[in-house]
Amino acid sequence: VLPEDVVIVSALRTPITKAKRGGLRNVPAHALLTTVLQATLKNSGVPAQDISDVVVGTALGDSQRAAQCRIAMFLAGFPES
Repeated sequence: VLPEDVVIVSALRTPITKAKRGGLRNVPAHALLTTVLQATLKNSGVPAQDISDVVVGTALGDSQRAAQCRIAMFLAGFPES
């Protein structure tokens, strides 16, 4: 694999509940995503420092999702740079 190659190492998701009314309504998005990112690192065996980009999809997009994703990456063990 070359450094410029794109490689998908994992495809995981959070549980499905009713938006804004379901069992996870009080769990912040970054907490859910942290769990997914930690599982990705564990299952793939790829060190966090070797991952150059993380792409996350969300059904409920707003301007705060990018910040929550970055927080989740730090909490999951990804380096700052």
